[in-house]
Amino acid sequence: MKKVLVACGTGMLTSVAACGKLEAKMKYRGYWPEKVCFETSKVDGLKEKLSNGQYDLVVTTAPIGFELPIKIMSGAPFLTGKGIQTAIDEIISYLKLDQS
Repeated sequence: MKKVLVACGTGMLTSVAACGKLEAKMKYRGYWPEKVCFETSKVDGLKEKLSNGQYDLVVTTAPIGFELPIKIMSGAPFLTGKGIQTAIDEIISYLKLDQS
């Protein structure tokens, strides 16, 4: 099971909206909830959340002003709808969901 952390400034608005779109798109493609799960967070709490190594990817709708130990992808496509299919393809490829 791959785990994706979706973050925004407060962890309560745009991350929740982006997470909902991600879940819907991944369900449509047959990956959610069987192969990937999503959680939301605020940007300020990312370092602490990632310290245990349980996440595979961060998707963020807000700027991050620090380095993280895992890949970060923009969540903008899940808010605007522009480039959403490409973003989903990139996430599937990065997480190697087709190979599991």
